[in-house]
Amino acid sequence: FLKNDSVIPGRPVPGNFSYCLCEGLGVQGPTRNTGLALLEVAIEFVSPIYVGDTIHLESEVIEARESSSRKNAGLVRFNSTIVKQDGTVCIRYRPLRLMKRRQPGA
Repeated sequence: FLKNDSVIPGRPVPGNFSYCLCEGLGVQGPTRNTGLALLEVAIEFVSPIYVGDTIHLESEVIEARESSSRKNAGLVRFNSTIVKQDGTVCIRYRPLRLMKRRQPGA
């Protein structure tokens, strides 16, 4: 059916799966052991990802501020983009995280 009759050119990967995969691998990077909570996320699914595609995550800090309720933590917002091997943007999302702060003198 996929080869002859479908309007979809391949086997699509659910967008939420791709988002969760990149989030899971992303927190194993530079922010490892500093994240305390994911507070909010806005997700935009831009283009499909298919079985066989290679994807990667690009993230940038766009906001950082102190937490009003926790002296040892801060709020950090990221611009994150999931990109396919050909440079096509597939998913954009903006998570707000509660993260450990550096201690003075550290």
